[in-house]
Amino acid sequence: ADLREGIGNVSVTGKIISVEARAITVKGEPRTVFSGIIADETGKVQFSAWNDFNLNNGDTVSIKNAYIRSWNGIPQLNFGDKAEVNKVDDTFGDLSTALANKKTIGEILKSGGGMDIETCGTIIELQKNSGLIRRCPHCNRSTINGECQMHGTVEPTDDLRMKITIDDGSGAISAIVSRDLTEKLTGITLAIALDLSRARGESEIISKSIAERVVMKHIAVRGNVMKKEEFGPMMIVKDAAFDEVDVKKGAEELLAKVEEVIQ
Repeated sequence: ADLREGIGNVSVTGKIISVEARAITVKGEPRTVFSGIIADETGKVQFSAWNDFNLNNGDTVSIKNAYIRSWNGIPQLNFGDKAEVNKVDDTFGDLSTALANKKTIGEILKSGGGMDIETCGTIIELQKNSGLIRRCPHCNRSTINGECQMHGTVEPTDDLRMKITIDDGSGAISAIVSRDLTEKLTGITLAIALDLSRARGESEIISKSIAERVVMKHIAVRGNVMKKEEFGPMMIVKDAAFDEVDVKKGAEELLAKVEEVIQ
């Protein structure tokens, strides 16, 4: 959980959750990189091993002299010729279904990005380009009037999503919610959205209906957080659920903190 972009001489001990070999080309030369996920009790991180250290799923390894690079703000562990990798006995138990790294939104804003992060807050806004959208069949990017920025004029496919702003009092973050989760959270399916849009002759009715069902609700979300320079951190949500807040308990905890400060 403490790994940050740009740090070097890193030493970590963790359990290999997954690993695979990939053939790539570096400066015109073929190479094999071993990539996957390593975890400990504080969180998970993607790794790239530039030598064959005979890593296998389930191995627990100690890695010294690694370094951190990032992709879209998500830290990635890298190690190669200068690294020392040894297998150790600590098994860490079953981390394949370990809890996500829980953070407040303020902590997310400070760290920038990360893998498998869980946070919660109130949905304060349903952003533009939510509801019914049309995607390029080649690259899956959203299209405008049948035009894809990468592939020009295409025959787009229909999709449903939410782009929301979540605030927990320590900060606010954007999150993209996929069709499956949008349907689960709102009860509005893609088929229903298409029928309603055709009947009303407008697609904006869908985003309005979604907003009525989600804005000002408390939600728990989990996913990878990417750092977008223009817009700040953004979570790609892989799991979400509305969270019932105990207002009375929260008020009592706040009152206790205030009284402690006063005393």
